[in-house]
Amino acid sequence: MPFDPTFKARMEEQSRVSSEVQERAVLSNLHGDGRVPDSRAAELVAHIEKKGDSANIRDELDEFTTEKIRKAAAGDGFVHPNNDDNKLGNGCRFPARRSDDRYARALNFTHWEFFKALIAGRIYLIGKRMNNPSDFDSIGGFGKSVSQQLEVKYRSYCETMRGIAELDRGDFQRRLAPIFELYAGYLMAASDENSGVKPYEPAWVTPWDKAEECGLPGMDVEGWHQILGVEYQYEDPKLKGAHVFGLLKYRIPTNYSLYRPTCLEAGSAPLHYPTHCGLAEGLPVQSGYTMDCRMGNPTAMLREWIHLQCPLRAEDVWALGRPHEPFPDLAPNLLGWRKSHFGRLTADYPSAKLPPAEFIP
Repeated sequence: MPFDPTFKARMEEQSRVSSEVQERAVLSNLHGDGRVPDSRAAELVAHIEKKGDSANIRDELDEFTTEKIRKAAAGDGFVHPNNDDNKLGNGCRFPARRSDDRYARALNFTHWEFFKALIAGRIYLIGKRMNNPSDFDSIGGFGKSVSQQLEVKYRSYCETMRGIAELDRGDFQRRLAPIFELYAGYLMAASDENSGVKPYEPAWVTPWDKAEECGLPGMDVEGWHQILGVEYQYEDPKLKGAHVFGLLKYRIPTNYSLYRPTCLEAGSAPLHYPTHCGLAEGLPVQSGYTMDCRMGNPTAMLREWIHLQCPLRAEDVWALGRPHEPFPDLAPNLLGWRKSHFGRLTADYPSAKLPPAEFIP
């Protein structure tokens, strides 16, 4: 990533004085990610430089990800126009996608942003039926009274979802059908330039057949996230109970592009590991790779991509459940996971140039 020497030195100094293990991992990602095109790196540098020497790298990276990539998304959505080098079939190689290819993904049904997306979908669909402009103020910078009403509805929705999570597959799929109707309305709103609605996060996916080989479909909620390298929030103060997650098995429409993820899409997520662009030399597929966060001796390494949120069906939900314990503590485990992941990459691709597993000294 082509940072200027002064900026790099400042980041190294900040990492040395920081006691935050997650921040050191994120700084290491920024230094080691060879997939970030020069134009995007320069834009990130300019964004952080505006804040001066007191800038918090993780906070500024999240702000950049939100403002410059997600809210300012064009074309495919989450990926910046300057990220075409990472678009499969454009800047990197990818085998022909088949219409019956399935992908695995973990989805938090009780995430606050997912709930707001459903509200946006409902407002949009009502507006379409009444042939009136949709009012999205209630999901943006809404006033105190609307905010309180939404929080009450949010808690009720989450309680309903916890009940649905106890049902068998056929029953919970029937109960989820109305939710995906609202989700479809949200996608229509997000594609409407006049609505002001933007996608709230990229969808991170891995091939279902490879996930199946690792035993992912038979795991519980904790297993899904640990093998996919995705930290989850166990509880939210607003929820007064555990989150509800779904494991999806679905087709991605062929008109949706897949992108290999970089640290800019991952933001301040410390479980992302930046595979260097040199890793892909001679390989049939270029992608990211999931970090296996299971305790012991993790061995899984699944290819992963990101794409714009796409239509989903209730039948796409393979399993539904709640975590019974928090995600493993990052502080004592993160460096070990990164070293294990690095070891697997170097064993499989010995000629590849990779960023160091260790944090920046």
